[in-house]
Amino acid sequence: MKKYFFYNINNMPFTIAASGGFITDISLGKNGIGGVNEKDELLDWAARELEEYFAGERKEFSFPIMLQGTDFQKSVWEETAKVEYSKTVTYKDIAEKLGNANLARAVGNALNKNPVLIAIPCHRVLSVERNKFGFACGPDMKKYLLSIEGSEFLSCKQ
Repeated sequence: MKKYFFYNINNMPFTIAASGGFITDISLGKNGIGGVNEKDELLDWAARELEEYFAGERKEFSFPIMLQGTDFQKSVWEETAKVEYSKTVTYKDIAEKLGNANLARAVGNALNKNPVLIAIPCHRVLSVERNKFGFACGPDMKKYLLSIEGSEFLSCKQ
């Protein structure tokens, strides 16, 4: 059974959900994602680590994650999870790692459906142009997350 709870983290509302001992969703806002609205240790663990991230005290997350999506989405999210703290890559870089540089737009679409915001660091993926990018939570949030990590848009490789 899926459980979720609303947390105030860094003065922002987050919804965190878990099922079967794994975090399944982290989203900005109070989102009704189904299941039981009930706090538990796993949800608190994830919230605590997110608080540490926003305080600049955490670079990696240790809570267990279960990704739910298509095989392609999961491959994009798994590749994105390898992008190190404060580093950036392009959508094209991820597509090339998956074997086809022409899939950059599809990579962007998959990242737009990232179910575990911040833990799968889609904010670290930028366009080749560096000034065009998407982010489900908006460009200001993407810039903010990168600034926490000491990263800049111009650090993206060609």
